Amino acid sequence: MMSQNGRRVLVTGAGGWLGGEVAARLVASGAVVTALVRRRAEVRGNDGQLVPVARTLGGDIAAPLLGWTPAAWAEEAGGFDLIVHCAALTQFTAEPELAHAVNVTGSETVAALAAAGAGRLLHVSTAYVNGGRDGIVLESDTPAGPFTNAYEASKAQAEQVVRRPDLQTVIARPSIVLGEWATGAVREFGTFYYLLKALADGWVKRMPADPAATLDMVPVDHVVGGITALIERFEPAAGGTFHLVSGAPTPMQAFPDTLARFPGLAVPAFVRPDEMAPQGRAFNRLIAPYAPYFLRNPRFDDREFRRLTGLSCPPTDAGWWERLVAFALEAGFIGAAQASRAGRNGIASDVPTPSSAGSR
Repeated sequence: MMSQNGRRVLVTGAGGWLGGEVAARLVASGAVVTALVRRRAEVRGNDGQLVPVARTLGGDIAAPLLGWTPAAWAEEAGGFDLIVHCAALTQFTAEPELAHAVNVTGSETVAALAAAGAGRLLHVSTAYVNGGRDGIVLESDTPAGPFTNAYEASKAQAEQVVRRPDLQTVIARPSIVLGEWATGAVREFGTFYYLLKALADGWVKRMPADPAATLDMVPVDHVVGGITALIERFEPAAGGTFHLVSGAPTPMQAFPDTLARFPGLAVPAFVRPDEMAPQGRAFNRLIAPYAPYFLRNPRFDDREFRRLTGLSCPPTDAGWWERLVAFALEAGFIGAAQASRAGRNGIASDVPTPSSAGSR
């Protein structure tokens, strides 16, 4: 593991899943980490263990000056060598005004804090700022719409506001982050896992999808390892944008193929979008927000990240997918007992509500 040699780092969104694991990795590498949290005071890594951060600091990125006094702002700004901005509202169904307040205005505020201090910021964005673009997407490509939802649009705008002439900025763009590669382990089942649950437990039995569509899924340990590698090489990375992605997108067929290997789990049928009849509450809540992604095939190129760090993502193959499902099954998040609750049309009467306020 690379040493951070006592570097003083502020991690925003450290109470969330990704921010907590970033904090854990940085502490383990010798950084002096301050955790910025909004509600959850504890900082835990992906393994669920408490992270021994140097300090926990309360703040709301959607508030002016993070909710601090001007004196506190000035004092805190000088206390960090680097800010890692993980905090975000990640709900696909978020209202545009709220998404803008947290992801755009909040990022602008965090960038201002970094500029008032050491002038170094690593901003965590998303590879899906490419909007509806298919084909090869380069790290140097400028985010462009049309966007699918307020999340994509606000993250694209956030990239603009953190690029300041008085600030050294590195932008990391993960794709869809799931459990660890070797074990499938995940500390908490976030929004995307509810798609898996809806399918595995038979809440929704038919999905609209293009046979050529793919999703870029990436293990959390590759993403966090990539972020820490970029921090270690911050000076040569400054000004750059880097994809933290699989490099080998997952075909949609992986969903039914993987679920079919587990006795008792439901296996969805993929159909052409124009063949889908009107759907009910489960589909609209759990599937519809993701449906546009089932029609695309973007290919995120990560050659600049690999060139700078020497890292590449391990295979996101059938074995990894099986480990992800096995972990969710063992943890009781999905299970055959749920399938019996689905109605005759594949729509459940009792629909689970996705957790997900993001990592503010």
